[in-house]
Amino acid sequence: MNIPLIRLLNQQLVSPIFGSPLEVVDWMGAVQAQDPRAARWAIGLRMKLPALSTVEQALDEGLIVRTHVMRPTWHIVAAQDLRWMLMLCRESNERIFRSYFKSMSEELSQEQCGRAFDVLGDALSGGRSLTVAELEPYFAERNLPHAARQLHAYVLMAENSGLVCSGRLRGTQNTYALIDERIAPQPELSREEALARLACKYFRSHAPAMLEDFVWWSGLSVTEARRAVALIADELTVERFKGAVYYLHDACRIRGRMAGTVALLPPFDEYLLGYKDRTAVLPVSFQTHAFTNYGIFFPVIMHRGQLVGNWKRTSVRPASSSFPPPTVSFFRTDLQPSEDALAKAVASHGAYLCR
Repeated sequence: MNIPLIRLLNQQLVSPIFGSPLEVVDWMGAVQAQDPRAARWAIGLRMKLPALSTVEQALDEGLIVRTHVMRPTWHIVAAQDLRWMLMLCRESNERIFRSYFKSMSEELSQEQCGRAFDVLGDALSGGRSLTVAELEPYFAERNLPHAARQLHAYVLMAENSGLVCSGRLRGTQNTYALIDERIAPQPELSREEALARLACKYFRSHAPAMLEDFVWWSGLSVTEARRAVALIADELTVERFKGAVYYLHDACRIRGRMAGTVALLPPFDEYLLGYKDRTAVLPVSFQTHAFTNYGIFFPVIMHRGQLVGNWKRTSVRPASSSFPPPTVSFFRTDLQPSEDALAKAVASHGAYLCR
């Protein structure tokens, strides 16, 4: 089983089949999004015609939204999926948030949360999208604590409750809007329906993948992850490879070509971060070049399915329409792309920025 090839095909990094950001995000289930700029490239990279303006338009219109969902960290998800994803994650996310607040000496009572949610509802009603700084006076007016860390806590809890999500784009600033004003109502799913849908999205886009990978990616307990896999068992093929059990979804592509394929992957990209075991594309001896023990992921160069180097942008949106090429370096001396293949990958990223 050629794990890198099958993952490249189903992660849409080779021969992508989707033309819009919504289609990409819907297929992937979720795209990690700590770094907004990197997350936009992660989506654009998987489109037939990568275009930053198209990704930004989808975010601005609320077709896809950026919020805290699984584990719980920043993700971009399809707007229509947000409510049922939050339903799956809400309880475990709240435990993690409250533990974090306690460690920061910033515990929130239910009464405080209720008051904060009322403030957010009033401040954002009427389709407004506001930054945290713009929300601060509303909390001050209601005599609620409004230091930066307290505002951060209110917003995290409001995201987790299903009250707010990302609003309209405002340059590099994150804004918040009311979910019920930004996202049309959707049919409610039972927990089992939601588990099955999440498993389907993960295994069709990340296959071949193991149960342990799904547990890591989703933040579900092992018990619930097993249940999710069982719910879609008739859609999955089990493959045993080098002593491990992998799942492939019926919707997966398993045949294609990756000869000479090179891509500049952003930090926190799903091709690496979407798995607990990353050794199929990055041997342990090279992993410090791609991520740290503290969960920081770096931009990497992918060649023939393997991660072989690092890259870094040298400029941020200059006034001109051209972008200087990124700087590149290689940590795999045994696997280096040709100059032409690397130049093509660099040109693709530059074209994405200018479209």
